Amino acid sequence: MPDTIKQLNGNINGWGEWSKFVLHELTRLSTAIEELKKENSHAHTEIRAAVNLTHTDIAILKVKSGLWGAAAGVIPAIGVIIWHYLMAVPK
Repeated sequence: MPDTIKQLNGNINGWGEWSKFVLHELTRLSTAIEELKKENSHAHTEIRAAVNLTHTDIAILKVKSGLWGAAAGVIPAIGVIIWHYLMAVPK
């Protein structure tokens, strides 16, 4: 019976001291994990902002390339229209 009481009190084999150490380490690791979560969240926010900016840049480039493509298509069309007009005029 006395051995059972010692075990319940945590005094057998120095477990009382080790239990305090283990509890302290668990608390320290929990705090470290929370700090890493905050850092990860901040990094995730920055990456998300960069991705959104990239999406905007791509949309702008698509519009610009469409305008340049339209301009490149209109110039030969105008040339063809002028050529047909000049050929249709009687001499």
